[in-house]
Amino acid sequence: MSTPAEVLGPAERLLNVELVDGWVVTNRITRDPGCTGQSRSACYCAKKGDETAFVKAFDFRGEEKTRTVDQLNDMTAEFINERRVHEICRDNNLTRVTTIIGSGGVEVSGEVVHYIICEFAERSLRELHPPGEEVIAPAERLLALRQVTSALEQLHGASIAHQDVKPSNAVRHDGVFKLTDLGSSSCKHLPPAPHDLEWFAGQPAYAPYELLYAERGSWEQRRLGCDIFLLGNMAFTSFVGHSITYFVVGTLPEAMKPFGDHAVRFTEVLPDLVENHRQMIPEVVNVCVPAVIAKEFLELIDTMCHPDPQRRGHPKNILGSGSRYGLERYRSKFDQLAAIARKLSVAA
Repeated sequence: MSTPAEVLGPAERLLNVELVDGWVVTNRITRDPGCTGQSRSACYCAKKGDETAFVKAFDFRGEEKTRTVDQLNDMTAEFINERRVHEICRDNNLTRVTTIIGSGGVEVSGEVVHYIICEFAERSLRELHPPGEEVIAPAERLLALRQVTSALEQLHGASIAHQDVKPSNAVRHDGVFKLTDLGSSSCKHLPPAPHDLEWFAGQPAYAPYELLYAERGSWEQRRLGCDIFLLGNMAFTSFVGHSITYFVVGTLPEAMKPFGDHAVRFTEVLPDLVENHRQMIPEVVNVCVPAVIAKEFLELIDTMCHPDPQRRGHPKNILGSGSRYGLERYRSKFDQLAAIARKLSVAA
């Protein structure tokens, strides 16, 4: 059943509307299930001649007809932050992040809708490599993860943390996987966005444990360390079909789970998280990951997604003088594991 036009927000009524530089909105895009931000934006395709672009329209009204001045100011700040982060990516030639084409505001029924236009990606990693399904060759999964690692490496090099790395936010464009949806991102060179005040800006189902308990830590730990956890969680989810957070947090006693008023401190529950991880994750990996790479894959997940944020990061980075949250070694490891998995498939 279609929604009556009079109850649609202005951001949901952009069909056939002309945007900046002659781009015309052609059709609405259905977001992947579980995407964050679905209530704050609407997504479309736009055309200009033979070119196709992706449009993210910001819904400042949502389900309410009016919002307070503070709410509107926060939403405007979120739009500006996402646009500026995209512009920094473009200006620094971050080729593994979807490129911004334009942005602006258009009046719809007396209300201004702000939007961002980016290059169009065919499909997401979630669609192309359904998590946990055996039909996808392990080498393909690992090569995609290697490309996502490169994208995250580019962002970190520009002092940008994505903070919402997950299968639906990695998309394929011209045969290469890129990161998209910078709505939860933070840049060290920009004023803090309103979502920086939240305990976690992305989807809780993928979140690092400490952020579920509102344990913030330093900027590097909360931002870059968070991204490493999310990348490891993406790798785990790709092979297993569920997030590592689902396994480790889901089996805690109800009184220790991180939802509600955070009455339980992270330091109190950390020993239980470590024990759950130690008992459950090797068993799951050994079932879902090819035996020839299972040991090394588990070591990788242990360093990226360890429940204790102080033990997160590649061991050589932690002990050495380089960046604790550097990604180069992880990129190399995904390459190595892909090569092993590819030889296995050829031999079979």
